[in-house]
Amino acid sequence: AVLSDYPVSRYLLATALGRFPRLWVIAALGMTLGLPAWALGTAIGFSLVFATMLWVIHRRSRPAQPLATAGPLVPPTPMPA
Repeated sequence: AVLSDYPVSRYLLATALGRFPRLWVIAALGMTLGLPAWALGTAIGFSLVFATMLWVIHRRSRPAQPLATAGPLVPPTPMPA
């Protein structure tokens, strides 16, 4: 937002308005379900393990990328005067 000269106040307002309903629904579900703390901790732990496993599998399935694909380094040719 800053680099595109978009007003920071409008950006923050849009972000808050966009996230508030989702967070409110999650909080309302938490109040209604009344899950114990150990169940929430276990769910978060399983989510982290699952996300890490997916990340590792994705990293291993990609072919190794070469660091440079431009070929050997060649000094620049001087410009004619």
